[in-house]
Amino acid sequence: GTLCAGDRAPEAPGLVIGGQDTSLFRLFTPSHHTVLIFAEFAEGDIRKALDSSAKYPDAIVDGHARHAYLVKGGSVTIVIVRLDGFIGAIVNDVDGIARYFSKIFQIPVS
Repeated sequence: GTLCAGDRAPEAPGLVIGGQDTSLFRLFTPSHHTVLIFAEFAEGDIRKALDSSAKYPDAIVDGHARHAYLVKGGSVTIVIVRLDGFIGAIVNDVDGIARYFSKIFQIPVS
């Protein structure tokens, strides 16, 4: 299968933050979008994505849920989860993040 914008964001249990077990559903809240960045050996791409999302409210980055989100190795996949727990966008680069959030927050794409 594939995931698309508008699909319910999948759960991914077994995530550990600060020594505590948690899951993605516990991180999703109705007060902010969640940005999941999946990348193998792409530290520069991750840094660019983090830097670009810093101008938007609360970005959470995690690579634990690769299997649940059907992400293939060797590429960068960025999943933006809306406040309601549904996928808002699946993009492959920093420009995709900017395009999505520019529509939501009316911030110009630079």
